[in-house]
Amino acid sequence: MTDFEYYENSGVNPKDENWGNYQYILLKDIINNFYMMYVGDDKIINDCKRYEVIFHAKRGLQELNYDVAKEVKAIELELPTNLQLPVPRDYVNYVRISWVDEDGNFRPIIRNNQSGIVNSYLQDNNYNILFDTNGQALEGTSTTELNSRNPKSNNLNDSGSTYLNGGRFGIDGKTANQNGTFVINKNLGVMRFSSDLVGKTIVIEYISDGLSDLSEDEIKVNKLAEKFLYQFIKHEILTNKFGVQEYIVQRAKVEYRAIRNNTKIRMSNIRYDEILQSIRGGSNWIK
Repeated sequence: MTDFEYYENSGVNPKDENWGNYQYILLKDIINNFYMMYVGDDKIINDCKRYEVIFHAKRGLQELNYDVAKEVKAIELELPTNLQLPVPRDYVNYVRISWVDEDGNFRPIIRNNQSGIVNSYLQDNNYNILFDTNGQALEGTSTTELNSRNPKSNNLNDSGSTYLNGGRFGIDGKTANQNGTFVINKNLGVMRFSSDLVGKTIVIEYISDGLSDLSEDEIKVNKLAEKFLYQFIKHEILTNKFGVQEYIVQRAKVEYRAIRNNTKIRMSNIRYDEILQSIRGGSNWIK
């Protein structure tokens, strides 16, 4: 690709743009390179099926995204009146949940561990659970949900605090927050927010495993982590392969751990000037 093709013919369609692609390598190419360098009659692995390599490559990519790369994805959605949003399609765990103010700043929303999303079963006058014709329990709107939609406390979440002579004492610092709160139901795949956030734009920053529904022809891997995947695949295949001598397995384990640590350092993106900037003024007295 020439400089003209890179700068002039990219960015028209975001799905087809080439900007930044040089920092990635396709998972398919990593698998092909692994066969070329590590598999063969005169190599450390004499034979292995391609589906085995693909399986371990994807597992390695998951480990990479969980522990090393931690590339954060983000989506924004407007919170509807039911105060509920689905988690992103490729969601694994959240990094930060915020709402966007008029200046475009993120206002972090804290997780409310004192509340949750619960299923409420309908009951008759004798408190017996009601069932449908298929034998499934009938569900209604839970008291937890109703109370969260119409909270009696203010935005500082002052439940449990005591008022004495015009002052408030005993406020729970874990939930004292003017930016609202949220809870997550992992089984249902939804997030529910406090009523003071209705209509606001919510930003969900989260970690994915990097796979989603993509094939090895579409999955991209940062080049800084390329060697990590080679060592991960080699270690996993040798560990699970019958008849491999123990010293070979141990050597592969040592090499894998070493390159994993190096990859963490490379991808940590530490900038010494940023560290210095963050600690400047740390010795100043706060008056």
